[in-house]
Amino acid sequence: MEKTDSESELLEKFIWKSLSELGISPSFLVVEGMEVRIGIDWKKEIRLPVRTLCDGISELSIEPDQKILIRDWSPEVQISYVVWKGRRT
Repeated sequence: MEKTDSESELLEKFIWKSLSELGISPSFLVVEGMEVRIGIDWKKEIRLPVRTLCDGISELSIEPDQKILIRDWSPEVQISYVVWKGRRT
């Protein structure tokens, strides 16, 4: 099911806020249907399923030790870890 503009905007805000709480600061973030594009250092771009990213965010939000751990990693590794956690759910 395709998302409407307002749903996409709400989802972008949720993801942006959630990533910020994890200490992740992407250059940009755009929800396009069921995918999200995340910019890293304005040089790289990662495309991934919204569901997987949100599942990873949920997992990390209940594991406070992991939040602290990933703050020291590069943005690309941080995003990869969140996605990995999402795929494991």
